[in-house]
Amino acid sequence: MRIFSGILILSLLASSGIAEPGSLDSIEARWRSRILELKDLEPAERVQQSTGFFSEFSWEEIDAYCSEEGALEESEHASTLFGLVQGKLRSDDEVALSLLARLLTRPTFHSSCLEALVKFIGSNSDSFSALDDSDLLADAFLKLADSGRMPLNVSRDLERGAASLGSSDSLMARMMRYGRSPEGLQAHQGIQMLASSRVEESPDSLLLTFEELYRDGRHPAVLRKGLGILARKSGASSFSFLEEVYLGTADEDLRNNALRSLSVSGDPRAWTLILEAYGDSVTGIVKNTRTLEGDQRKFFWNLWFCVRLCEPTMIEALRSRSPEAALAAELLDRASQFGLPAEREAIPEALEAWGKSQGTYWGARASRIVSQFRSHPDPRPK
Repeated sequence: MRIFSGILILSLLASSGIAEPGSLDSIEARWRSRILELKDLEPAERVQQSTGFFSEFSWEEIDAYCSEEGALEESEHASTLFGLVQGKLRSDDEVALSLLARLLTRPTFHSSCLEALVKFIGSNSDSFSALDDSDLLADAFLKLADSGRMPLNVSRDLERGAASLGSSDSLMARMMRYGRSPEGLQAHQGIQMLASSRVEESPDSLLLTFEELYRDGRHPAVLRKGLGILARKSGASSFSFLEEVYLGTADEDLRNNALRSLSVSGDPRAWTLILEAYGDSVTGIVKNTRTLEGDQRKFFWNLWFCVRLCEPTMIEALRSRSPEAALAAELLDRASQFGLPAEREAIPEALEAWGKSQGTYWGARASRIVSQFRSHPDPRPK
């Protein structure tokens, strides 16, 4: 269905009158006729038939259509060209990466055709990056980004796409140069590229970039917004740095973001920091946090959110009966005073099963925590 719906655009510009054979007008008219033939078919059959329509065109023909319109950036056929390239890409499972790279860097290739290529490759970057010659596409993306032909936002997307496709030393050097840039937007671009990179050393390089940002005092806004990116990319290896930021900064927003990022890192040591942030004992858990307001509510909301971010590793700890499971239960007890868990079914199930395995005290307490969670209204539609 995605193929069919994604290329309906070809029908929207179908011209009236007699279309010249082989022209873009004739393609539009043919596609409009094909849509009428397909409208009553089952979705799977529509996809197959619409794919067959685009497989009729060779890449040489598509190249010719895109090059003919290359000088007419405001061409009335822009949408048609986009749909034609997109449809061909989706119907050709064996297109050579060298061909795509050549088309991407051809100066006369129409911008709508380029856009279709870039979007398709970007949305399927995992598949393309697994191929041996994916560096061809990465190099082509960078050349197009540097050509000045595309808007700035598209050029930045191209660079991030190249990072997910390539593994060359020159690409890594570009990412690190950007990350160390004195210009905030450029530094942020370097961070995003490193986060997208498939190079084995990229998690360590991203961590190094953040360490330099923090210790040099550069781009505090980039640092604050990017800590979550670091935690997701570098995982537990980022714990020491994130803990240093959390314990060492007086900036409340940076401190909150550091604690959230520690929660994302997957390291159970973050749970101790969250428990310390609550500042209570087992018998002094704050009650009725739903009625809090202002700074107090913001404080407990942030801790509740951190616990939610920890839930995937908490579920593992509870199910495996690991030593950290009791700490997970302590945090879930506190979070249950504020709102629902993110894992609506998995957390109660894992917690109750663990509690029963630990004897009477934890069995009863786990049941109470689950009941407290379930006392909150579920905002999801029924």
